[in-house]
Amino acid sequence: MFSFVRSLKAALVNKVDGSEMAGVQAGELDGVLRSLGFMPSQTQVRSVGSICSSLKRMAAPPGANRDAAESTAPSVTPGIPAGALCLVVAELRLLHDRDGGGNAVGEVSLGGSGSGGGSGSGSGAARDLSRQLLGLMPVREFGRLMEGAAESLSAAAASAAASAGLPTTGGTPGAPRFQVFLGGSCNPTTWRKDTAIPALTRAGVTFYNPQVDEWSPELVAVEARAKDEALWLLFVLDNQTRGVASFVEIAHLIATGRNVVLATIPFVKGAGARVAGELLSDEEADDLNRAQMFICELAERVGVPVLDSVAAAVELCVSAAARKLTLKQLSAVEGAPRLAHTDYALGSALHLASDIFLSYDADGNRVLDGAECVLACRSLAPGISPDLVAGAVAAVTGKIGPPAEWRLDFDTWCALMAEIAVQLRSLDVIAWKPTSASDQAKMVFLGGSCGSTTWRDDVAIPLLRKHSMTYFNPQVKGWSPALIPIEKHAQEKCKHLLYVVDGSTRATASMVEAASLVGLGRAVTLVINNISPDFAASAQLSDRAVKDLNRGRTYLADVANRSQCAIFEDVEEAVHAIIAKNG
Repeated sequence: MFSFVRSLKAALVNKVDGSEMAGVQAGELDGVLRSLGFMPSQTQVRSVGSICSSLKRMAAPPGANRDAAESTAPSVTPGIPAGALCLVVAELRLLHDRDGGGNAVGEVSLGGSGSGGGSGSGSGAARDLSRQLLGLMPVREFGRLMEGAAESLSAAAASAAASAGLPTTGGTPGAPRFQVFLGGSCNPTTWRKDTAIPALTRAGVTFYNPQVDEWSPELVAVEARAKDEALWLLFVLDNQTRGVASFVEIAHLIATGRNVVLATIPFVKGAGARVAGELLSDEEADDLNRAQMFICELAERVGVPVLDSVAAAVELCVSAAARKLTLKQLSAVEGAPRLAHTDYALGSALHLASDIFLSYDADGNRVLDGAECVLACRSLAPGISPDLVAGAVAAVTGKIGPPAEWRLDFDTWCALMAEIAVQLRSLDVIAWKPTSASDQAKMVFLGGSCGSTTWRDDVAIPLLRKHSMTYFNPQVKGWSPALIPIEKHAQEKCKHLLYVVDGSTRATASMVEAASLVGLGRAVTLVINNISPDFAASAQLSDRAVKDLNRGRTYLADVANRSQCAIFEDVEEAVHAIIAKNG
């Protein structure tokens, strides 16, 4: 009988260390999933890593008798244990089945090295096994858009566009004044002069360069007009400048559906880390990286290319602008990154696995015996056949025996869930349906500055309760990327979105979120305050840092004003305005 878990182990042997699959480190997850033909978003990959980290408590407590437990876990558990990896791949496999193959972007590689179908005598068998395992049909293999592939990418894009019959004119009505707007990191960066402008000039592509020696608020309107008149918007977010205003710009432009290409380079942490020639604290690096992560998550959801090379991003933009392609048309060109199912909370099945496992782990030793395992499986699928359960247990553990001999630790339980879900061909079997407040319709989403701020508890929540208005409060201790899908779900359920960008926090990610929601046309009410002197002193912010953060606030106010969103300086006034709107 076909076994999903056994086939997956066979598919991944030699992918990590040449031995039977024991799991992967968090940093290897993206590569492993792509080798299997899936293209998860980086937000999904980070979320899986975060969930697995939070589930380390599921390991057996010290002194527990685990001698008889069937375990796929190694002696030193990696970031993504084997069973958890099986469950994540099962989610992707079942999403692929449900939507008719929309998640697959390439042929599964089972050959142990290289990509695609592999080579040598085993490649045919590998291809057969890959199709059996994931149900994929061979499709074109897409380039990685790395710097060394720039020339071939441009030719491939033009050739693919022509062969697909894509139009060569009219990405927007009328001829754009500028084909490419060069946005993103400015002084002291030189990527425009060194890389972008020479490439654009050689290709005969017109551009607008907003980089100036001294920026002033009056330039916001000038740059906005230039962006409106450009066909493509190239934004580079590197780690040489804070670029807070660029974060806000990009979020709004992506949300409004503009043609955008991104290149991102994360900020580094640790002793000696610098930005714009100044020492970068870990707290500031976390704030900037969190904002970058929100932008990448937004971009991936709508198909905006996110690259890690300025040269590759420039070349893709040159190719698209020269052909007068739109973002939608670019997705049909070979070489353009593609993602699918980016709204799905990948790894959420692990929460369900944890909930069920803990419910039936009667003695708390983190091991399910046979009777507990049978009941747990019936919680997954009430009408499940005992023979199917027995077969799945045998497939996962490699041993055949009666339930009295079964001993499953948590990671083996995850693998068993994956096996059962694939055998039943049902994503619903492992779909986690949280019963949190985010799943219920609310009136007001209380977004914005978090940290040690108290504006929610002191002002907003008492006023909303007084007027019988429901709300969702995203402020938690120990925030992680795994919360992004829950917060997005809550935003969709809320009628009003209140975002407070106060002067006592950097709030870079909050500005990104607010700008994107404004761009989506949501009912956003804003409270914006510049960085206070007291916070600047306590956080040891340089004059340049304060200027950058306040510039981001200026850009947020500008996009909100142009979208006719209400902007306040006082939280109480803003909440009263929302209450009045609600009638």
